[in-house]
Formats: sequence, structure tokens, C-alpha cells
Amino acid sequence: MLKEKLQKLIEASAGKVPVEAKKIMAAATQAVADSQAGRAIPGVGAPFPEFVLTDSSGRTVRSSDIVKESQLIVTFFRGGW
Repeated sequence: MLKEKLQKLIEASAGKVPVEAKKIMAAATQAVADSQAGRAIPGVGAPFPEFVLTDSSGRTVRSSDIVKESQLIVTFFRGGW
């Protein structure tokens, strides 16, 4: 269902996107594919890789320490900033 919706959006925008913009997007898409950036993505059911971050108070926080005491939820926010 999503695939069909995306295909319709692609078809609807085909004539609206300038040729130069299409070339840039195609080159960027190819660069990502060539980089094999997705090869490091864990598969479904794979353990989440440990990570270390700094919290809002400047303290170092390890994911492994959190899961010892509680559950850990990781949320990704995509923004344009």
C-alpha cells in the first residue's frame, strides 16, 4: 500500500521537478547507495548497539547502565534544523 502511494506521488511530481534538480537528487541517491551506509543497520530482532551520550546536565550516560535498571526506549526525531 505504501509502495503504491509513493509511486503515485512520484508520478504526480514528475513534471513539476526541474531537470537539474532531478539530476542532483539522482546523484545524491546513487552516492548513498555506493557508500553502503545501510550495511551497518541492525536487522529485526538484533540487539541494539550500546551507545554513550551526554545528558542535559553534562553527565555521561551509557545505554548499558540504563538497561540494567529499567527499559530503554530510543526515539529518533527528524528535523530540518
